[in-house]
Amino acid sequence: MQGPGFFDLATNYNVSFEQLAYTVNGPLVAYGMGCFFWVPFANKLGVRLAFLTSSLFASLFGIWASLAPDFGQFVAARVVAAFFYAAPEAFGPQVVADVFFLHERATCTSVFTIFQFCGFTLAGLIGGFAGQNLGWRWPSWIMVILSGCAFVVILLFFPETTYTGYDLSIQPI
Repeated sequence: MQGPGFFDLATNYNVSFEQLAYTVNGPLVAYGMGCFFWVPFANKLGVRLAFLTSSLFASLFGIWASLAPDFGQFVAARVVAAFFYAAPEAFGPQVVADVFFLHERATCTSVFTIFQFCGFTLAGLIGGFAGQNLGWRWPSWIMVILSGCAFVVILLFFPETTYTGYDLSIQPI
């Protein structure tokens, strides 16, 4: 959304275009750093819990970004939300490895990568359209809606995929 919405953001928050770079650069750093947190989190506590936590908090911080009264809060909310949005990218290959057999993994990883690429590509188009036609806050609201729906779907339908292994050896009595 940011490209088409820059003029509206600059006008609403009375900031320069140089300052608006924080709305992109800050979240990108948080997004990259989030992967370093979410993978150990999922390995220790489970992928399902990590997905639930990340989608819930991404929604909550997305609400904050959507309602932010000043530029500092808007940037802070986007940065923190990006940290939570990093989880699905970090877990995609892990879920594929947990769920599919070795001979199926290449195909499934390719499908995951295609969906990921399409998501990154289409998000700017959809966010730009929403920002131009519905207002500059709507791309954030769309992310809140999608994250909230993801939380419900994960809660209802996503099992734990992390293989913990079972000790099948005979134990002495």
